[in-house]
Amino acid sequence: MNRTIGVCGHTSAGSSAFSDLLMEFDDAFVFDSNEFVFTYYPDGLEDLEYHVKNYRKYMASAVAINRFRKFMVYQSQRFIRKNRNSFSKIIILKPTEDFLHKIIQLSWNGHGSIDRLTHSPVWKFFKDSVFYLLKILHLRKYFKFIYRLFCYKLDLSIMPESFDSAARELISGILDNIGRKSNCITVLDQPFEGGNPVKSFKYFENPKAIVVDRDPRDLYLYNKCISQLRGASYQIPCNNTDKFIEYYRLVHKLPSDIQERNDILFVNFEELIYDYENTVIKIASFSEVTLHNNKGKYFKPARSRNNTQLFKKFTGYESDIKKIEQELSEYLFHFENYPDITSEGEMF
Repeated sequence: MNRTIGVCGHTSAGSSAFSDLLMEFDDAFVFDSNEFVFTYYPDGLEDLEYHVKNYRKYMASAVAINRFRKFMVYQSQRFIRKNRNSFSKIIILKPTEDFLHKIIQLSWNGHGSIDRLTHSPVWKFFKDSVFYLLKILHLRKYFKFIYRLFCYKLDLSIMPESFDSAARELISGILDNIGRKSNCITVLDQPFEGGNPVKSFKYFENPKAIVVDRDPRDLYLYNKCISQLRGASYQIPCNNTDKFIEYYRLVHKLPSDIQERNDILFVNFEELIYDYENTVIKIASFSEVTLHNNKGKYFKPARSRNNTQLFKKFTGYESDIKKIEQELSEYLFHFENYPDITSEGEMF
């Protein structure tokens, strides 16, 4: 089957609820212990592709490949921490080195003006200090020998014809290593950028995106009154209402050509709670899954109800909420159009 469903959205939008729902289907393999951000994050595949396909200078590919390799090492370390398994390193790094081997055309040991872009300031300071010391001690005859000690691998890749196919093999290799099943769709957490998922589609086999959104009033209060108190999130500017409104508008600017695509489903977090049955049908149909044999095991609307309509629970923010309602009216979820449900448990 090898169909990939990416559940994505903006920060704190509630996309994990849809991963939980799809986990209840026996014909879905859900991997959500780590965000699958290899393509669109800074220094990921998209950045690497830009530099090796658009520049014919060694500097571009040498720096981009160096940063991409570091990025993938960092991601493998995150996998190890989340999954508590040293094999997690092989899951990512083995396909990464196979990929780089396919696109790198030439390698040599050297260094130069790109040192500041590939190495830490401490390394650069140490290197400069060594040569400064040799200079003031009149030991220039040792320059050539010392230069060799500071050399590192430089990789050249200019317009590699195999990039696209090799990138797809990289992603496919990682998915194989995390245990995707041939008879199930694969559901990933954040494999695409919520504002423009199409950019990363070409790296995946048969991709679709579920883009989740959330009422801006609840998003504002959840981050202001809950996440920040837990020390969990300062990614959203919610200490100033005007900045929050500007932020919300900027991240919700969608390219016009993606809004009518049949491989992208835009859905609100609140729909899954207040219109559960219809939304489950819509998600299942879009994802092409049918075996909902564990209904209610992972996603519980009554529990998630606690994380909605926060503007009715938290007092003292009435003027902030009124401004958000005026400025972001087109993004509000109309709770009044749906029957309320009784909540269970507490906020999470």
